[in-house]
Amino acid sequence: MTEKKVVSKEKVFHLLMLGMFFKILFTGYLLINLTAERHDTQPEIPGTDDISFHFAPKQYPVLNEVPAVLHIIILDSRGNWIDNAEVNASLRYQDKELSLDFYHVEDGLYESRAIFSSHGDWTGEAFIYLNKEHRTFPLKISVL
Repeated sequence: MTEKKVVSKEKVFHLLMLGMFFKILFTGYLLINLTAERHDTQPEIPGTDDISFHFAPKQYPVLNEVPAVLHIIILDSRGNWIDNAEVNASLRYQDKELSLDFYHVEDGLYESRAIFSSHGDWTGEAFIYLNKEHRTFPLKISVL
């Protein structure tokens, strides 16, 4: 015959409390990550909630005088890719200006290549032409 192991109520209680602790810890982790500020370089822009716009370089850091690949991702309000837009951008730093044409890669991803002639914080705008409408979004990129 096999012996039955008896587990004390105290051990069961401790295991339940440990499980609850980890559940609360995991829930807190999810809440923090889901409500945390995003790490892309673009702020939330009022009045453009029908399009989700994200701008970032393909690789960090972006270096002065080194070719960089820049990405823009565009989605509609339902999370569907927008793949029929015309996307251009203009970036400035001090007296220097850089004009970029983005080409469609796949889904809602657009790509352009750039060589930045100075290090610093370049700012500018992305111009999105979609369904006979024009939208402008601010851009910022740090170049080392």
